Amino acid sequence: GGGVPWNNKGLILGGESTIRGYLPGEAFPNAYDLGTDNYKLTTEAKMYLLKTEIRFPVYGNIGGAVFYDGGAVTIQDKDITDAYRDSAGIGVRYATPVGAVSLEVACKFKHLPGRGETECPFQFAIGTF
Repeated sequence: GGGVPWNNKGLILGGESTIRGYLPGEAFPNAYDLGTDNYKLTTEAKMYLLKTEIRFPVYGNIGGAVFYDGGAVTIQDKDITDAYRDSAGIGVRYATPVGAVSLEVACKFKHLPGRGETECPFQFAIGTF
């Protein structure tokens, strides 16, 4: 049938650049939320994202952060259970001469074990933060 595969539209939330606390396989919506791996987007869809973070110095090149991330993907005529997902967490950052390194842990407010989610995963990143 017609339509664009839902995962080609950039309407996926989860991961360090959107909602921390969701590992790549936990990003949403996914086949669990949509009921199929082959969902075709034929109607209007919207993505909402809220990211907040407070950073503070710890010692030298080491810094800390506390954060809250939340968002939703809505698809017209598609009821996605718990469309708004959010998490909060803490992180440690280290600024090196060749780039930044961060280690964060974020816990989901709506942990859905039936969806195969980890409750409070650690995420490691190299690059800008």
